[in-house]
Amino acid sequence: MEFLLYSNFGHLLLGLTNRVGRGVARVRRKGCEFHNCTYFLLRIMKRLRAKFSGYDLYQAGTPYYARNFARDSIISAILMQNPEMLRQELSFCAERQGKKRDPYSGEEPGKIFHEYPPVRKRKLSTEYNACDTTALFLIGHEVYQRLTGDKNFTEIHKRNIIQGADYIKAHLKHY
Repeated sequence: MEFLLYSNFGHLLLGLTNRVGRGVARVRRKGCEFHNCTYFLLRIMKRLRAKFSGYDLYQAGTPYYARNFARDSIISAILMQNPEMLRQELSFCAERQGKKRDPYSGEEPGKIFHEYPPVRKRKLSTEYNACDTTALFLIGHEVYQRLTGDKNFTEIHKRNIIQGADYIKAHLKHY
């Protein structure tokens, strides 16, 4: 069986569970409708869990999107109010945060990756091919601290947070 969840399983999970019973959203599997979307999607999420560099993260979908997308995972963790999922993703993002300028991958100092592992498209890597992931990384840290009260985690990643903010400031005109 293959699963492909459009953009973001957290959005889908929240969107479907909020609409179940109103006839707006249904999940189809081999021609059958599932009205208990929460149970079905939680089963899918278990199948999407994967280890990336020792972190428990999520793939976007199997088999075609067996990669971690920072944007989707951060937003999903925030929407689901899942501090452990958010902590794992933020830690992985900090580890993979850009260190140098690389026109092939789009890497820049302080920039957060788009997808890992990357794919090659039009002779370029997609690894850092996003403009919103760094801002979401910063937002994710704020949400994590609000959810847990864990200021130590923020302190551990203080340098990464500052580098992310510096990356964003470097792209603002007239700042």
